[in-house]
Amino acid sequence: MIRRLSLSVVVAAASVFALAACGSESESTAPASVEGGSASTGGAVTGKATPTEVVASVIGMAEAEATAKIDKAGYTWRVLGRDGQDFPATMDFVETRIGLKITSGKVTEARVG
Repeated sequence: MIRRLSLSVVVAAASVFALAACGSESESTAPASVEGGSASTGGAVTGKATPTEVVASVIGMAEAEATAKIDKAGYTWRVLGRDGQDFPATMDFVETRIGLKITSGKVTEARVG
């Protein structure tokens, strides 16, 4: 009984550490072509537009124009897919990050997180 309990504790602890490692992945480790922007405000967004407003406004824009607008608003961004190919991404939700899908150089989808 004690051996079974010990094994359960070890498995549970390993699961917690594995999940913690996934949630703490830094945005700066992603390739530059997939993710960009900067959070120079230390997480506090100083832009006037909410992330939801920015998401709505970048649909249909050229990629460079959209990413510049997101940067100017004080949010970070990452490309989640390009021309029908989805890219791997962390599952952590970052309320100051905007995910983009690009088709033929234009933003076709955008979402907060």
